[in-house]
Amino acid sequence: ELVTEHSVTLSGLEQCLDYQFLVRSSDAAGNTVEDNNGGQYYTFTTMIRIYLLQENMDTDSGWTITGGDWEFGQPTGQPSGPGADPTAGFDGPNVYGTNLNGAYAGGSTPYHLVTPAIDCSAAMDVRFSFYQWLAIDANDQDEAYISVSNDGSTWHDIYMNPASNLYDFAWTRYEFDISEYADLEPTVYVRWTMGPAGSGSVGGWNIDNVEVSYAAPCNVPILIHDSHGIDDTAGNADGLINPLESIYMPVILRNIGLDATNVSGTLTADHPGIDITVPTVQFPDIPQGEFGLSNTDFGFD
Repeated sequence: ELVTEHSVTLSGLEQCLDYQFLVRSSDAAGNTVEDNNGGQYYTFTTMIRIYLLQENMDTDSGWTITGGDWEFGQPTGQPSGPGADPTAGFDGPNVYGTNLNGAYAGGSTPYHLVTPAIDCSAAMDVRFSFYQWLAIDANDQDEAYISVSNDGSTWHDIYMNPASNLYDFAWTRYEFDISEYADLEPTVYVRWTMGPAGSGSVGGWNIDNVEVSYAAPCNVPILIHDSHGIDDTAGNADGLINPLESIYMPVILRNIGLDATNVSGTLTADHPGIDITVPTVQFPDIPQGEFGLSNTDFGFD
């Protein structure tokens, strides 16, 4: 049968580089033809992956725990036998997990681990990935699932443990397309849930290296927030934002795309108690890979 459409998946490519290629095809008789676009070759430019959340579990980031036996630290390989926890994270000692010194709680209602709000307001085609070591009985007895929300109230399940027992014996990377729920959303949350659980006989969840990211083109300026300061010298000058103070805020942007010119920024707030006094400021031209400090400060009361 003649095949006229082909696809190739490439790996190991560098970000933001131009690549050239030609197409060569052979039939069963060994006849080969080559298309190099008239000697000019075909080209494409790889994109850059921008990370909105990168949590390697080196330290406890204080994620929200709602009930149950979620905890941060180093697992101990318990309970012994099939379904045991690991003895460390994927590439470091620590994880977030359920009862790091034994089996997850049996006879429990659902309990959760939730990331902080992730700002995806400038992101398209958002991806979520993490490393998992999970031991859980079949989902007609115990349930483990992952959900995504863009308001902290309505949750959309993207993963559930299978109908049969699942006892991981190694770390496995999982990746999910969460663009349906996360693209252009300013407050995105990821939640891991254990329960309802009946048996509580094996290790449960262990998670590491959590990332939320998206791919962006490299042939345009890409300006991201690097840092900002708080100037409250008009108030009590303690470096904190206190009620009734006038605050001035210098901002530094980082340019990870092409050179940026005529750069300006606008500050907004959705809290009725905040009055923006200097909503728009200008920045200097910011070359590729460089940083730019706002020419003046944003202001708010």
